[in-house]
Amino acid sequence: MLKNGEVAAQKKVSVQPKTPESSEPKPREAPSSKETQEQVSPEEKMAKMVEPYLRRGKQFIDKQDYTKAIMELREALKLNSQNSQAHTLLGLAYVKQNQLGMAKIHINKALQIDPKNEMALEGKQVLEKLLKQGQGTDGGKKANGNRGLLGGLFGKKKK
Repeated sequence: MLKNGEVAAQKKVSVQPKTPESSEPKPREAPSSKETQEQVSPEEKMAKMVEPYLRRGKQFIDKQDYTKAIMELREALKLNSQNSQAHTLLGLAYVKQNQLGMAKIHINKALQIDPKNEMALEGKQVLEKLLKQGQGTDGGKKANGNRGLLGGLFGKKKK
């Protein structure tokens, strides 16, 4: 092939002449993306990190899998403990599991962070209704002298 000159012809074809446009480096858009990252506030970065946890937590609540929802929302609160929406959703999940004490804590915290949070305000109204209903039944059990599982055997007073 070298004797025939075919290789030399291939080299000539593969080499392209440089034009003034190709010799100049094209400006990259990477510096502009760095500038936009610097302009993002730390709160916005944290909100972007917490958002997937909130989305998954809400999906679990919709599927009525409250245990997994609580786990996701707790993870969100580990990243940002001042997220009103995470506290609200966690309070809602606790209400659905009938853990009213925990629900009250998180709904109140959500309202403390953001007093205008409509979902937390509605949750507080529902929670108050449930607590009022629960007080009537709990009070009756304690008044009857329920002593628990083995309270009748070991909890008697000696005369």
